Amino acid sequence: MDGAGQPPSRSRRRHDRMGFRYRVELEFPGGKSMSGITRDVSLNGAFLAPAFIPHGVREGSSGLLHMIVLEQRKTFPFRVVHLGESGIGIEMHNQGENFAMTMSASILQETQVDLGVEVLENDCIRVIRDRQVGCEGRVVKITPGHIEFVFLPAREWGELAAGSRLELTLTQPKCPALPLVGVVRGARGGPIDGEKVCTLRLRDIKEATVDALRERIRMLHGKRLRETPFRAESTTAFSSGADRPSATRSRPS
Repeated sequence: MDGAGQPPSRSRRRHDRMGFRYRVELEFPGGKSMSGITRDVSLNGAFLAPAFIPHGVREGSSGLLHMIVLEQRKTFPFRVVHLGESGIGIEMHNQGENFAMTMSASILQETQVDLGVEVLENDCIRVIRDRQVGCEGRVVKITPGHIEFVFLPAREWGELAAGSRLELTLTQPKCPALPLVGVVRGARGGPIDGEKVCTLRLRDIKEATVDALRERIRMLHGKRLRETPFRAESTTAFSSGADRPSATRSRPS
């Protein structure tokens, strides 16, 4: 150990690590479990800071790591290689390649979450202005830091001038309502005459609300994947490499 509460030094690691936050669950023998957020990951392990560490867990303890990636539950056996005040470091058991591929997929997924998602009308996601009757808008894009919604201008909305503060409630079927607070970046003409599109930069919202918003975005990405027909030639083109053009890749006209 490199010092109380400190993760192993870089010189003792077999793989470089990168900062990456992702929720996982660790399961230990005897029914003990804990959840936490990874602080950094490598091709063969992770370091995370849990809310608590179950009694009896020590360096050398074995267990199972569970994580949800692209709506699939993934499980990897691990052993504890570091235990300190700052968190717990784990190394995968003979699953390095599969774990690395899964982490790559999760990093791609979270990058997509950061970029946000276009919201379709059949997603039925709305925003309602708090305490204002008749102020409802249809959400057309969500990112962890912004939302865009289409609305019909009305006296109750006000001018929505850039810089003004706006409190909204995000609604979606079969999901809890989310309170949102933000600052208007601007309002422009919408896709239909008479409509406007407002962009709101989210501010001062609770961490739990941010996590819930990110989960909504993951759900929408999953829905888009299910709605998109799989085409084998797309996979062929993707894996063909730069110096072996796929015959199925279409050329621009």
